[in-house]
Amino acid sequence: MDKLIKILLADDHLLLRQGLREILQNNFRDIIVREAEDGEDTYHKVMNYKPDIVFLDINMPRKDGLEILKEIKSKVPQTVFVILTMHNNIHYYREAVEAGAKGFLLKTNALAEICECTKMLLAGENYLKGFDELNDIPEDFDKLTVREVKVLKGIIEGQSNRELGQNLFCSEKNIERIKTKMRKKLNLTSSYNSLLFWALRNKEYL
Repeated sequence: MDKLIKILLADDHLLLRQGLREILQNNFRDIIVREAEDGEDTYHKVMNYKPDIVFLDINMPRKDGLEILKEIKSKVPQTVFVILTMHNNIHYYREAVEAGAKGFLLKTNALAEICECTKMLLAGENYLKGFDELNDIPEDFDKLTVREVKVLKGIIEGQSNRELGQNLFCSEKNIERIKTKMRKKLNLTSSYNSLLFWALRNKEYL
């Protein structure tokens, strides 16, 4: 009997999980696929289940995928993590790779590519082919972190510091520090609306 393959699908969209599970079970023998629907559920199942591969959504309730990856990767060195995301954005790609992800799979391609991705990872290879397909972005974006990009998106949506803090699990003071740091990085004035105007001009890249 071949070695049992243990997969964890961590995403808050039930239909996507079901579709990926069906494809994996139909294409691999001796496979067990489990699911997690939020960040905390994912963390506990990775620690208890010790899967071979985790397909990890970036934006999940209770804790985001990149945060989980940074916290848990050193605790389960045998587990391979693949970032599963809708964000065709160089920031997410770079932060995922820096955090230890061995794969980066866009949700738009996931159903078609998950088998190829799984085979490559089981063979000890990385699956990072999405890099060449990512959007070209202005040079200033290289200075920003994923968290800073999330703050900019929230600013466009009209979120207050309190709402941003709740969404990013940090204090209002920390949000203000993030904004101040971004103004310096982007050489913006200290005026209240400078980040909003910059974000609106570059909205297509966020």
